[in-house]
Parts: sequence; structure tokens; C-alpha cells
Amino acid sequence: MRKSAHKRIPVQVEPAPRHRRRSPRSLTGSRRNVHRNAYVIFAMKQTPPVLAALLLLLMAILSGGAALRESITVDEVAHIGAGVSYLQKLDLRLNQEHPPLAKVLAAVPLVLRGVHADYSDVSWTVSNTSFNAMLGEWAFGHYVVLRWNNRVTTLLWARAPMLALTLALGFCVYLFASWLSALSFSPTSL
Repeated sequence: MRKSAHKRIPVQVEPAPRHRRRSPRSLTGSRRNVHRNAYVIFAMKQTPPVLAALLLLLMAILSGGAALRESITVDEVAHIGAGVSYLQKLDLRLNQEHPPLAKVLAAVPLVLRGVHADYSDVSWTVSNTSFNAMLGEWAFGHYVVLRWNNRVTTLLWARAPMLALTLALGFCVYLFASWLSALSFSPTSL
């Protein structure tokens, strides 16, 4: 065989780079980290409802405890007596200066429990005109809350719907805030 006159020089050629997609396992390092990251993402999605439930529970404990400890306020006397008369007699003569919904809500558990109100008392019979009704609402409410019934249970049952209404409002605030956070605010949507 004849040898060629040219001497071959070996050329080192770098291999072409391989473009491969990295799997989630190669990004995090191990399969265990993938499961841990999925758990963290799941836990982060579950945190707002759990946090909202804990805050609502805290609000119920604090306001329920305050409802048990606090004494009667000035307006509660007139409002509870007026609400009881609205439901038992269907007569709106007492406390006409305020809408009746809150008073009726406060009186519903009292009427269902059979609260006693004496409609033959002078505080009720005199209060059929407008000025006398303004004076009679305080006397009638005082008798309903403090004289004719047990003052502690009457006040507790009248405050229970207000506590439920407060918790419902807190839950509505949570729903509205979660709805707002789900919206995407982009310059093109404005």
C-alpha cells in the first residue's frame, strides 16, 4: 500500500449541544422535592379559607364574650321592647324614629322563647300618641328587659342575632375580598 504524502491532523470537533427540556425533577433536584413543593402550593391555596375561619372564630369568641359581660346600653332598652311589641302585637307605635328590621331581628329569639310583656301596663296603654309613644318606649322596654323577664337571658338572646349578623357580614367581607383577589388587573382590561 502506498502511503499518502499528506499527513492527517486529527481535529477535535465539539459535539453539538443537546437541547433537552428539563424535567421538574431535574429543576428541584429530587422527586421528594417535587412532592414537597406540590404540598407547599396546596397548603398556600388552603391558607386563606383556614385563616378566615380562624378570624371569624376569634371574632365570635370576642364579641360573644363581650355580649355576656357588658351591661345593657341605653338604646337596647327601647329597641328590645319595641321589637317585642312589633312581633307580639304587630303594632309599630314604639320607637318610630328607627327602621324596624334590627329591632325585629333582636326580638325574634325572645318571642320564640315566650318573653312576657304586659300590654295592660300604663307604659303601653298611654303610648298611643306620638309624644307619649316616645316616652312610653323607654318605660315599656325597661319593664320588658329588666322587670318582667330575667334580665341576663333576655339580653343574651336579644344580642345573639346581632352576633350572627356580625359574623355573616365578616364572611361576606371574606367572600368579596377573595373575589377581588381573583380578578386580574391588567392595563388592557381597564
